[in-house]
Amino acid sequence: MKEKLLFTITLIFICLIIMLNGCGGGEGMTYRERYYAKKAAEEASSSKKKSGKDKQDVKKKSGKDKQDSKKKDGKPGSETTDYPGDDEFSDDTETETADNPEDSKISSENDTKKNGKVKFSTVRNDDTPVSSWSPEGSREDYGEQFGEKSGFYRKLSSGENVNVLINGDSIGAGGGSTAGNSWTDLLKEYIETEYQVSCNMTNISMGGNQSYAGYVRESILDDDTAYDLMVICYGENDDTKAVPAEYEALIRGAMRKYPSCNMISILESSQRDYTKKIEAIEELCEYYDIPTADTIAAFNESGREYNELTVDVKHPNDEGYRLYFETVKKVIESEVKNDSGVDCIARKPANPESSVYESFRYFPAGEFVRKDPLTYELSLKSPVNGVIGLYHLFCPSSGEIVIKADGKEIIRRPMEWTQDYSADFIYKHDNIIRSARESIEISFPTVELSEGFKGMVFSSP
Repeated sequence: MKEKLLFTITLIFICLIIMLNGCGGGEGMTYRERYYAKKAAEEASSSKKKSGKDKQDVKKKSGKDKQDSKKKDGKPGSETTDYPGDDEFSDDTETETADNPEDSKISSENDTKKNGKVKFSTVRNDDTPVSSWSPEGSREDYGEQFGEKSGFYRKLSSGENVNVLINGDSIGAGGGSTAGNSWTDLLKEYIETEYQVSCNMTNISMGGNQSYAGYVRESILDDDTAYDLMVICYGENDDTKAVPAEYEALIRGAMRKYPSCNMISILESSQRDYTKKIEAIEELCEYYDIPTADTIAAFNESGREYNELTVDVKHPNDEGYRLYFETVKKVIESEVKNDSGVDCIARKPANPESSVYESFRYFPAGEFVRKDPLTYELSLKSPVNGVIGLYHLFCPSSGEIVIKADGKEIIRRPMEWTQDYSADFIYKHDNIIRSARESIEISFPTVELSEGFKGMVFSSP
């Protein structure tokens, strides 16, 4: 009865959407509305079919139990056989490539062009790395620092100059665009022309990387700039299971470092539809009141074939990037019209797993001493603990990366890169919190990899 009621309610809901849009068969509905209406109908239909099947199975099982009972009663000593099928399960989780080498390759030129002058953390002589922060008490205790601020949109309205940070993967870097035609180029020009202000734009995107890299890159950025807007452009390369925690870490890291900063999250067109990753990102954006720029819908509603808007079925071409720009532009126009401030209401993490990223310490390669061509060692001035992340160059090589804490091996990671080019990656080894009191040592299998070492991250609750 409950399933039948749910199915009926869902159908009524779909009909209401169609009526409100003044259409008879979906015309006038947005791509997003059609997608989720269809999905709701399919889920309701599936639930109804499953309910019917379950009832049939119950009847069959009931009849079988009666027959078995009669057989057992009729033949002393005989027993029914218990099959393990109902107790077993298979893991149907998605298997994805953590890092996408093609994204790194296609965006390498863009990264060099746009990130060449970006200043990141360097050596400091005190006990704390140059980029290090931790929460003072719970998020609820942060007080006025996380109250509503003026923010990006109100600055535009009042004609004040703005600082914009782009944090993403190869699409964030504009991989696939021609000179001057990436969505960020168009966005900067629009802001300066439309609002008659100066727009200082910094792009820290890294092709092929995941949200974890964005979390680290924003945390170690050391350019003495108070950003007014951060546009997040991750998801394509992310692992489905890791997205909720790592994307949230990126959001919360920005809130801590830039308490007066608005954010916009781009739903990347390369996902083609609202995948589990996209749904996780949408849930986080709803939780933190972050507007989304839905380029998935923009591509599907463009009237063009998807392939006509890309250079390689993933990275947009110039026409595709104009859709990115137009989508972000619409968000900005809407937020300016609504006089939106910075909604930084103190919130606990939406995902318990993201609490491991609440505190952050970064040790750049410059703080390590190079013991030999393959090995670096860091003498600690204070104990450190946390989930370990590495930032280094990937280049053609194979072997193992070995990390030691206080002289004892704690990590041995296979390293194999078969691509014919090199690219920077930031990644965490696993989710285990490790500690060191006196020293940390890291060894690489080749000199080329060793020379590409940039730093080590420790994040903890």
